[in-house]
Parts: sequence; structure tokens; C-alpha cells
Amino acid sequence: MPPALDPGEPAPRTARALLRRAIARRRGTVAAGMVLMALWQLCEAAVPIAIGIIVERAIIPRSLPALLILLAAFAVLFTVLSLSYRFGARLLNACVHRESHALRVEIARTALTSQSALGGRAPGAVIALSTSDAERASLIFRQLALGGGALAGIVGTAVWLLSTDVPAGLAVLLGVPLTLALVAAPARRISQRSHAQQEAIGEASASAADHMSGLRILSSIGGQAWARRRYRTASQRAAAAGAATADAEGRVTGIGTGAVTLLLAVIVLAAGGRVVDGALAPGQLVAIVGAAAYLAGPMSTVTNALASFARASGAAARIAEFLSGADAGVEARGAGVAAVDGPGAGGADGEAARAHCRRGVHRLGAPVRAWAGGG
Repeated sequence: MPPALDPGEPAPRTARALLRRAIARRRGTVAAGMVLMALWQLCEAAVPIAIGIIVERAIIPRSLPALLILLAAFAVLFTVLSLSYRFGARLLNACVHRESHALRVEIARTALTSQSALGGRAPGAVIALSTSDAERASLIFRQLALGGGALAGIVGTAVWLLSTDVPAGLAVLLGVPLTLALVAAPARRISQRSHAQQEAIGEASASAADHMSGLRILSSIGGQAWARRRYRTASQRAAAAGAATADAEGRVTGIGTGAVTLLLAVIVLAAGGRVVDGALAPGQLVAIVGAAAYLAGPMSTVTNALASFARASGAAARIAEFLSGADAGVEARGAGVAAVDGPGAGGADGEAARAHCRRGVHRLGAPVRAWAGGG
């Protein structure tokens, strides 16, 4: 397990910086896990190829010795496939849980040790950051594992198709980047909508925490109806943001599925025509059709990984905003102390500070006035 993060290290200020830091501090485990997940996908890609070889070299010639040898090799292939997924998934799931724990600890430490950490946030918003946002951001490891392994399987299948049937291999090499390009544009909207969704969830959690902490006071002064309206509004806002995120994810999935289906149809039709012309053997057709069917899995995995990465990026942006805001508050307090101790403390700067304090008191009184007015 990597050493704990140095509390004096500057906090990441962007989502990319936070995700890069997460990967860097677990790079050894991530590298080993991705190698195993790539091996798993390559074994998955080899399954339809192995079936085609069995059909061509054992079933069509009716050779029992060849069938026994190839079935034994097939069992070894499945053993490697199963073990590589088992241990690769275990390593990367360990990264997910350790990173989410590290983020929760960092968020809690920042909230407890920095006076400016809340930045106007209620405690419920910090709880949302340390639970759902930390878990979503740490899922970057799972997307790296699944997406990286799927790309390895796609590349391996494309190389085999090029060696067996050049048109089918070219269709894969040209179709996969086009599919990813079609999905990448709407996937960026998921990150924005996921950020808004998590903000709305945080506001609803903060509202619930406020009401529970002041439940007796609200009951004694008859403020239940106002509290109910306030929480219902926040909850409906969170539900609407969640629906918008789900809509964007559905569009990405639909575009990816449609492009994959079209690509597979082109590959199968091209291979079938070449069998009719006598350019391909029946066993090769079985292997090509099986490889084309296999491609549907990793290509869908890659498109889903892009959508999940967008959600992780949105959560990481909220966490980075919280952590970097605390750092900025520390710098501002240092500058404020210097201004008070400096030569101009009693002049215009002092008057500006007093005006700022009056505005703060005014803002603190706003919720009370809003409740008293029934709004």
C-alpha cells in the first residue's frame, strides 16, 4: 500500500490533476492489473479463433486425435482467461477501494483543519463529497481496467483478421476509431451534467442535515411546512439533474450500440461473400463470425468506459474544487494577516474589511428572514 499523502502537498486544482495523482500513487498495482486484464481480453478474443481452428482441423477431417489435442489446448486457454480476470480485477478493485478511502480521509482532514474549507457549504454537502463523489472518482481504475483490456482485445482481433481476411481487418481498423469519435463528443456532456447532478445531490443532503439538526426548533415554531417545501424543491432539483445525466448516458450508449451493430454487419457480409467465392474456408468463416460477435463486447465496453470516465471526471472536479478552495483560503488568510499588520491596515483596507464583515452578517441573516417571510 502506498504511503499516505503528505498533508503539506498542494491539493490538485482540476479534475485531471486529481485523477492523474490517483493513478500515479498506485501505478505499480494499476500496471499489473491492466496487464492481466489485457491478457483476459486477448484470451476472450482467441476463443472464437480457437473454435474455428477446431472446426477446420478436427471436425471437418473427422480426426479424433486432433480433436482431443485441440480440446486440451482449449481448456488451457479458458484456465488462463479465468485466472487473468480473477487476479486483474482483484488488483484494480483494491485500487478503487483504497483510493476512495484516501479521498474520504483527505476531504475529512481538509474540512477539520481548514477554516475556509466549507466555503459556504453545509456539512451535508461535505458528506456527499466524501461518499458518492469519492466513490465515483475512484472508479477511474475500473474504467482503465475494462477500457484498456477491451482495446487490447480489439487490437488483437484486428491483427488476426488482417492476417486472415484483409477487408475484414481493415473494416475493424477503420470502424473502431470512427465509432469512438462518434461517442466522444456526446460523452463530454455527461461530465458537465454529472457535475450538476452531484451539486444538486449535495444541496439536498445539506438541506436534510440542516432540517434534522434543527428539527426541535422547527417543530416548536411551526416551521415544518417551510422545511418540507425547501427539501422538496432541493430533492426535485436533484432528481431532474439525475434524469438529465441518464439521458446523456443513454444517448452515448445508443450511438455506440448502433455503430457497433453496423460495423459487425459489414464484417459478416464481407466474409460471407468471400466464402461463396471460395476465398475463405468454412472454418475461417466460423472464426471470423465468432470474432465479429466478440467485438461487440469490447466495443460496447469502451463506449461505456467513456461515459463512466465522464462521470468520474465530474466527481473529481467537485473534489478538486473543494480541496483547492481550502488551499486558496489559507493563502487568503495569510495575505489578510499581512494587510492588517502592514502600514495601510487602518485606512481604506480596514474599512473594506469592516464592510465585508457587515455583508457576511447580512448573509447569515438571510435564511431567517426568508423563513419569517414564508419563502
